[in-house]
Parts: sequence; structure tokens; C-alpha cells
Amino acid sequence: MSKCAVITGITGQDGAYLSKLLLGKDYRVIGFTPRRGSDTLWRLRELGVQDRVEFEYGDVTDLASVLRVVKHYQPDEVYNLAAQSFVRASWDEPENTLPAFERAIELGADYVEFDVHNDLQVTHDRPKRGVAYPTLAEVIELCKGRIGVMLELKRPRPATVRRTLDLLDDDAVLVCFQRRAIELAHELRPRLRTVQ
Repeated sequence: MSKCAVITGITGQDGAYLSKLLLGKDYRVIGFTPRRGSDTLWRLRELGVQDRVEFEYGDVTDLASVLRVVKHYQPDEVYNLAAQSFVRASWDEPENTLPAFERAIELGADYVEFDVHNDLQVTHDRPKRGVAYPTLAEVIELCKGRIGVMLELKRPRPATVRRTLDLLDDDAVLVCFQRRAIELAHELRPRLRTVQ
């Protein structure tokens, strides 16, 4: 019998790629998402998985709707990727990254997701000169044994891929949109889960 996973935030970039990864592992994937007037399923369509995902509509801030889905599906895994996103704030205030990950651990989340640049700084947008950002090593140290790690490499050079892999354990998930980086990761760490 295949495992069942509920993903909140399934229509976002990370939720869509996670659904593709899990469907590839023969999971039953339930997407928990709010009803919207605009088309939010386009990423799932682009990845060719929309028709394989089951959808439940509700609000993650409404405990009754969350409990209804959990009770009905009894998932083996729940991935809470839902958030009101304001990317610019993470650029202006990167010091909030580590406290946010600490809070995710306190709340019992399964994974944290973040972006890594060539200098192994953790920030969504390209790092600005003169600004201190958390490093990948700092984030890995904070998360080790406490929460899973899903990281996206942003336009990495081969040396960046190698340095990143040196810090990751086999439970991590590596996301990258550059095919060569994923191929190199597979070559060096064949057991590591990747998403492109």
C-alpha cells in the first residue's frame, strides 16, 4: 500500500515540486489549498501532475478544516508549505531566517525550505554586498536531527554543488533548475533526493 501525504501550499513552487517527487515515489498526494479566483494550479499542470493530485479546499488557519482533512485521509506525512510570502522582507531582514527555522522546529514541521547561493549564503534573492546572511553550515547545524531540509541551489557553479553536498545528509532534498547541477549531484550522491 502506498503512503499518503498531505501538502499545504501545494500550488507554490516548493509544494508543486514536492508533489512531483512524492508522486514519483508512488505516494497518494492530497493538496490542501484555499479556493482562489485566479488560476493557482499552473505549476502543477506544467509539471504534469495536476491530474494525479487530489485536492481539498480549506484554510490552514482554520483548525477545523485542517483536522477534517487529517481525519479523513489519515496521512503518513504532512508537509506544511503554506505561507503568506513576502520575499522582499527576507532580503531586507535575513536575520529572521534562523529564528523562523527555530519556530518551525518548535511547531513540529517536517521540513524547512530555503535558497542557497554560490557563496553558501541562505537568502531568497541574490545576496547584497555588506549584508550578513546565515550560512548553509549554520542552517544545517540548527536543523540537524531536528527537522528535514529542502534547499534550492540558485544558479550554482560545480564547486558550489560539491560544497553543498559535503554538508547534506541523505535525508535532505536538493532542488535546482539547472540540469547540470542535478546531474552532478546524482553523480556524487546517487541516494540524495533531488527535484528539478
